[in-house]
Amino acid sequence: MSAVDPVPSGGRLIHLGPPKTGTTVVQGALAASRDSLAQHGVGVLPQEGTRAWEATLSLIGKKLPGGAFAPDIALWEDFVRSADALSADKLVVSDEAFAKATGDAVTRLICDLGGPQGYFVYVVRRIDKLMLSAWQETLKGGLQRRSLGEWLPIVLGDDRSKTAWRNFWQSQDLDEFTGRFLEHVPPDRLILVVADEGNSNQLLPTFERLLGVPGGTLQLPKGKRTNRSLTLNEAELVRQVFARGRDADWSKDDKWFLVREGLVMNHLGRSERRAEDVSLRIPNQHRDPIKQLTADRIAKLGALQRDGAQIVGEPSWLEVPDDGFADLPTPEELTLPVAAVADLVAATVEAARRRPKVERKDRDSFQRQSERVRGS
Repeated sequence: MSAVDPVPSGGRLIHLGPPKTGTTVVQGALAASRDSLAQHGVGVLPQEGTRAWEATLSLIGKKLPGGAFAPDIALWEDFVRSADALSADKLVVSDEAFAKATGDAVTRLICDLGGPQGYFVYVVRRIDKLMLSAWQETLKGGLQRRSLGEWLPIVLGDDRSKTAWRNFWQSQDLDEFTGRFLEHVPPDRLILVVADEGNSNQLLPTFERLLGVPGGTLQLPKGKRTNRSLTLNEAELVRQVFARGRDADWSKDDKWFLVREGLVMNHLGRSERRAEDVSLRIPNQHRDPIKQLTADRIAKLGALQRDGAQIVGEPSWLEVPDDGFADLPTPEELTLPVAAVADLVAATVEAARRRPKVERKDRDSFQRQSERVRGS
């Protein structure tokens, strides 16, 4: 593994994501280790008790979940002021939504938050793992209507007008993404971390070295729930349950508490895999385009390194092994045993029993927050 050069004194380390590359782990450890990092002169954004994602959405012009509206840019300006107010030798901030910044939003991100001492970290992961994880994540939230066999041809195709294509590649296209940032920053301030799929503990030591703090400074929150990936059987079950919910006009709260929280998060993601479960893999018919994308990404990393970008890890880690592909059954061929179905029904009923009496926070609260910031 290549050496990791820490950012210099006065540096601002900005973790750009992208989604599905371990950002939740990094963000959780930064928040939990805030006091320990402060002892080594490192300030963490967002400051305790505040959230960054509304500010980032206001920067990149994205709507809040539910599609109500984009937050006011005043939230971003307030976030930048909070960064400037931190009295620390170094600063670190992590938000996977940064990877979706384009055009003027990239310029503002670099100038407002990075400044002349900004260093930008982007994690590069195996393309098969990214695609399977992205499909699964939208599935868990009830946003994915397509089966894996229907979704993959879209993201592997050339039709950029498709929403699924744009949602995936806006943050995961290594060539286009680095081009957006290298228009404004020199290559030596771009740090690309190649994910090692065989080492789940890779990221935190890497960020410790980038920040120049002792090993073990970054710790995960105690009691943090971790969920495994879904199997193909489970994923298809969730997709079809959400589809039936749409047909029956379930409310958003019904889908959130009963399906996502009850069925997905509290049962499927924490239960043991069964012998009949089918692991998520890239179907064999997509082997050639996946191999070509991988070769292109490895070549791009080599070119970036020659230009002066810092590459952490080995580009060869992006290669997809033969067992990353398989002949997958169709949704109609997938089955679950009666005992497993009983467990799933019980988990959903238990979620209903524990369902909060108070409805989830109304999106209007974000509008009120924007108005308060704008009026301050």
